[in-house]
Amino acid sequence: MQAAACPKIWTRDERATISGIKARAIELLSEAGVTAHRVNFPFAIHHRVVVRSIRRGFEGRAHLRAGEVSDLLEAWSRENGGAEIYAWQAVALSSDALAAKSRIALPDEIDTAIDGLLVDRGLGFVRHVRRLLAA
Repeated sequence: MQAAACPKIWTRDERATISGIKARAIELLSEAGVTAHRVNFPFAIHHRVVVRSIRRGFEGRAHLRAGEVSDLLEAWSRENGGAEIYAWQAVALSSDALAAKSRIALPDEIDTAIDGLLVDRGLGFVRHVRRLLAA
């Protein structure tokens, strides 16, 4: 089985939503003392967290590829709320990872958004990927 290809086409408004959530999360994390590099945060970190937590890939490979995680995230997000969910899913796993590494609590605004919008702080997506790999 292979990851489903998903066109990486977001509308201008969707891209603005994604960029706004990313910028706000970086701002809040910075104010809390957590360093989030604009290049890696949130998507590269999110994809790394997913690859490390799954430990299995398509076609019998040992790991997923970051590009596959990206495609899966986009497809899943489109089915579960669109651009806002896409951005918050990436912010959820990457923020939790950075906060744990920094030993600093997440800002309330991020914590509340993650709890209010996502299943199990973003682990619902990870379970979705595991189900796809098991099929």
